[in-house]
Amino acid sequence: MAYFYPDIEMLRRVAREELDNLYVGRVSFPRDLVSPALADVIEHPEGTVYAVVSAVNGPSGPGIYVCEMDDVDRVTRVVKRVWDRGVDAPIFYDWVNDGWLMLVSSTTSPEVALLRLDRNFNEVARADPFRIEGVVLRFYGLGPMFVGPGFPGDSNPMYILLDNPVDLGIAHTSDFSALPLPAFDWRPRVALHQSPDYAVFNGEYGRGGAIDGYATGTIISTGPGFYAFLVRVHSPPLNTCLFPAFAVHDRQAGRWVCGISYEPIVSFFQTNRFESESEPMVLSRVWKEFHLYYTRMPWFKVAWNPTYRRTEIYRLPLDKVDWRRLPVVWHVWNDESIPAGAVSPAIPGFGRKTIHFTSDTPGDLAVYIDATGRNEWKVDVTVPNTSSTIVYTDRSGLRMRLKFSVAAKVTARVVVEP
Repeated sequence: MAYFYPDIEMLRRVAREELDNLYVGRVSFPRDLVSPALADVIEHPEGTVYAVVSAVNGPSGPGIYVCEMDDVDRVTRVVKRVWDRGVDAPIFYDWVNDGWLMLVSSTTSPEVALLRLDRNFNEVARADPFRIEGVVLRFYGLGPMFVGPGFPGDSNPMYILLDNPVDLGIAHTSDFSALPLPAFDWRPRVALHQSPDYAVFNGEYGRGGAIDGYATGTIISTGPGFYAFLVRVHSPPLNTCLFPAFAVHDRQAGRWVCGISYEPIVSFFQTNRFESESEPMVLSRVWKEFHLYYTRMPWFKVAWNPTYRRTEIYRLPLDKVDWRRLPVVWHVWNDESIPAGAVSPAIPGFGRKTIHFTSDTPGDLAVYIDATGRNEWKVDVTVPNTSSTIVYTDRSGLRMRLKFSVAAKVTARVVVEP
């Protein structure tokens, strides 16, 4: 029985298949793990599938365990404990060094530690706590890692998506295989959304342009330099919403730009008021298609003794989604200082677009469309001598971008309606 049922109205609209019941079942764990919760699902280069599991107790005590997994719903054998605390533990394979990079709860919790493991999950090096340009990263809201090259001819470096107390951003490293550990910086530091926790907009949670949440699961690879992922938004006490979000790399500009849908692709509503969602929520595509692993535990044990947790599985056919049919807010410039004549990174240009633009200095704003993707940019709209404007255009093309005539600090968001 599913204790959370999904609302998939939007998923039905954008998926290229008939959808009915997405519930798959419940994960079974080895008996020597006490109150286990699935933290990640990974595939070893040799083909073995492993589950990363958080357990209140186990053969070596509490912590993060690596276990063998032989089916989408069956964790079969404990391999070893890799860390002695925490719940979330995103991990990915470093094919250059034939090992793993893993993020775990720091010994100075709630901060984050970065581990390098060999191919057999033995610790090689650690950064504890792990910080980027002095920014304290906390495990509440830790997101997935972007790893490249992921496609033939895609030479982008590795990107890691992290949430921090200020915003949700992309951190960058030019060499994720650097030993003993890669160094990161914020470039760019993109705010997908900002708001107080559990804010309510228009009387209903999650209906505003700014929503509180964080990334979950793995990336959804849709093409070279274009990634999709899911942003998880809490609406306590009864439901969680998953909003599609995107990161697009403009090779010419050397920049990333991010966007987020303003409608959830799926929402989970609680059917038992005495059951609470727990951490983590994991999106995996190891088992041929995307599966969402959702962990729950009783409300009355949340605060002090999470000894009873269950991980349910839902099928999400995200590989069948037509991403161009999603309503998206693109964050083109985010309170950025730009030089005169600056051109923004390009974003997908299909659909009706509403551009919200502000600047601390008046100048001329131009909207360009590249219909074919061959750098054949044509001016669509110009707004002279403006410091704040809203521009509408129905003209579609493969890409669009903005240009501003003067040096200024600017913010530009593009709302795309399919």
